[in-house]
Amino acid sequence: MARAKQSAADALRAISGRIAIVTAENGVNVRKGPGTIFESIGAVEWREPVAVLQLPYDAEVPGYALVHTGTMVGWVCDLFLQDVETGA
Repeated sequence: MARAKQSAADALRAISGRIAIVTAENGVNVRKGPGTIFESIGAVEWREPVAVLQLPYDAEVPGYALVHTGTMVGWVCDLFLQDVETGA
């Protein structure tokens, strides 16, 4: 199981240099926009890796991160993400 998650993280690293894992035990919703007013398009389970995408013009959205899960792109609350060491 750990090997599969490592392979997923490696694939996501090709999309973005910044990889994070979900820390919420119940998982986290992926939303169409940065906030709970936006519709949920799916979820990511606890300890699953996601690629954190850089926003254009180095824009920041406090409290939310735009992520690629491998199957969808959307917004998650950044309180439930923890950066993964890249080993670089």
